[in-house]
Amino acid sequence: MYYGKLLRQIANALGKLSERIDRVGDQVKENTEASHAANASEEKQSHIKKLWSEKVFAADQKTVGENAARQEESNRTQKSIKRATWAAFIAASLYGIIAAIQAYEMKLATDASICAARAATRSAQTSKEALTSVQRAFLSVNTFDITRLVKGQSFDGSVRIAFSWENGGDTPTKDMEVLVSSTWLPKPMPESYPLEKMLGQHPLHMFVGPKSSSRSQPLVIPSHDVLAIYHHSGHLYIWGKAAYRDVFNGSPVHETMFCTELTDVNGDPLGGGPVNIQTASCDHGNCADEECKAK
Repeated sequence: MYYGKLLRQIANALGKLSERIDRVGDQVKENTEASHAANASEEKQSHIKKLWSEKVFAADQKTVGENAARQEESNRTQKSIKRATWAAFIAASLYGIIAAIQAYEMKLATDASICAARAATRSAQTSKEALTSVQRAFLSVNTFDITRLVKGQSFDGSVRIAFSWENGGDTPTKDMEVLVSSTWLPKPMPESYPLEKMLGQHPLHMFVGPKSSSRSQPLVIPSHDVLAIYHHSGHLYIWGKAAYRDVFNGSPVHETMFCTELTDVNGDPLGGGPVNIQTASCDHGNCADEECKAK
């Protein structure tokens, strides 16, 4: 009985072990199948992944190629733009240089023309001034006509003096006016003596032709002044001024001044014999044009 129970227990145990073995086998089979399925899935996924990778790589390669082509085209375009920009810059620079050279040459030509015009103007002005200076009227006083005056049947000692204005130019005078005056001084005339202010206010209008002469109004020197000169007791001065223009257009007013001292009387002023009156230029009061204006 005991052995029978033991055998049944052993049989039950073997049955349970067999069931466990079967379950383990089933699990092993399931695991194997699962493993095979997983491997198959992995292989499929690997294949799919490979195909995808190839497609993606191909697409990437295509994209990379297109990008590279576009980049190369962009580079070529940029290079063309750069070359065109440099070409335009160089052309503009050359144009600017040429324009600057042309402008400089034009300036030189203009300056040369201006210089030539100025030189021509100066030459014409110089020629005109030379012609004017040679041909213009030029007055001077070089002779005095002295005449003894008679009162009744004898000389009274007074004299009349007339001035001869000579024109040394080749053209006549124009708008000529003459003033003359005289004075007796106990001492020599100082340089500060106002000759022009003492000329009076009533000029004589005259005309002197080219290379000719003309007398102005005479001055009468009274006998007491002539006798004072004869006795060397004083000084007698005669002076005058001529203002005139020449015939050239735009002529300025020319001036000629003279001053003369009656220094000595040779012969008796009251006698019937010949009488000679000596003269000498004053220390001042003899000038022409700019010299007169400077004084």
